[in-house]
Amino acid sequence: MTIIKPLSQCSFSDALQAFNNGFEDYYLPIELSLDQFTCRFGFDQLSVDHSFMAFYNNTPAGIMLNGIKKVKGKNMLGMEVQA
Repeated sequence: MTIIKPLSQCSFSDALQAFNNGFEDYYLPIELSLDQFTCRFGFDQLSVDHSFMAFYNNTPAGIMLNGIKKVKGKNMLGMEVQA
């Protein structure tokens, strides 16, 4: 069973697992530490309130990180999806 939850209702440990799993099959795999992952939220202006996680049978299965920032006075949405 697949469940989608707001990231604000999930642990950063689960979010990190979903993020790292999304990059494990890349030619140059990316694996972040918890500190590196949480630092991205400030650096990339990501928001836990606008981000989501997918769970399959209670296991982290995907993550969608979103952020909203102002560029030249207009709100811009940034998005990154890992599954």
